[in-house]
Amino acid sequence: MQIRTRLSSVALLLLGVLVGVTGCDAFDSSAGPAQDFDLTTDARSYSLSDSATVQIRGINTGSGALYQRWPTLDTVLEKKRAGEWEEIGTWYFIIAIGPSPRKIAPGDSAIVPNLPLQSEQVDGPGRYRITSKIYESEALGTMLPLEERRSNVFEVTE
Repeated sequence: MQIRTRLSSVALLLLGVLVGVTGCDAFDSSAGPAQDFDLTTDARSYSLSDSATVQIRGINTGSGALYQRWPTLDTVLEKKRAGEWEEIGTWYFIIAIGPSPRKIAPGDSAIVPNLPLQSEQVDGPGRYRITSKIYESEALGTMLPLEERRSNVFEVTE
């Protein structure tokens, strides 16, 4: 009986050492799925003379679900002026009764309207980026970090 107890104790001790050495969080109940979001445009540069549309994609690249409030005006255009980013606002209109949480499963896309360069919000040539509100849970309480919710910077030229 004592030998079995000792073997069980040794096995638990070895398991504890193994977990400690590898840094495994197997017993950490607070560790959840990775939550990552990738907001990108289809190009890094656009010309106003082309009458182009900036194609925007927001992909859940993590292993856990993300959420967005939809329909809403939570995606905004920003322009760099005098070295500082200035929020210009939205470029789209939504007709709806009221927003509700929309689940973005891993690998799925968020709803992010494309940006026509002929929009009144595009204030001539310059550097722009898109920012969107993406939430960690269906309660829409905590947003992902800002750097996760911003697009790449893109240039608009004449």
